[in-house]
Amino acid sequence: YVNRLSGVELSDLSKVAEPALRTLLMECGLVVSSADNIVGYFKDCGMRIDNALSALVNKKSAPPTLTAEFVKQQGVDQELFLLAFVKCCEIDLSILKALVGQYGYILDALVDRELDDKRVLVLIESGSLSLNVDSLYTLRGYYDHLVVDFALSDIDGYLDLVLPDEYGNLACPFSEEEALCLLDS
Repeated sequence: YVNRLSGVELSDLSKVAEPALRTLLMECGLVVSSADNIVGYFKDCGMRIDNALSALVNKKSAPPTLTAEFVKQQGVDQELFLLAFVKCCEIDLSILKALVGQYGYILDALVDRELDDKRVLVLIESGSLSLNVDSLYTLRGYYDHLVVDFALSDIDGYLDLVLPDEYGNLACPFSEEEALCLLDS
């Protein structure tokens, strides 16, 4: 059946009732890479990314309509969806950069402390990680080599955190090492 579909793309994966056949069609790239198909399949997989979904996205990329707002409209938690893609090391980094760049969601904090450094850098460079006390502490503790990139992504916001306010209060301790690295860059 699948061999006869060679060269044909199924536009609406939800029309296929059999889960195993949906997976096979995804793996073979016989499905249009649409926001509906990607989010629908993600939901069918128990809100996770399997090899078939990562294969489809790597082969055909993520459509520009795959945004946080669309995901929310489909009843899926926006952060859960984003982090599933960030955590999935099978998703090519270039595909991940494009998806995160268009997604339009900012994480309040980086809860997962076992992410690949390159994937955390994608979040930083795309502005998808909020510059706040929690994020700075997490980066300092688990991704210390990315703190300068994080600071450079919003230098004014970083300075607001590490320099005393008009009352002498600090949100985060000042780091001389970070300051020297920032001056070098």
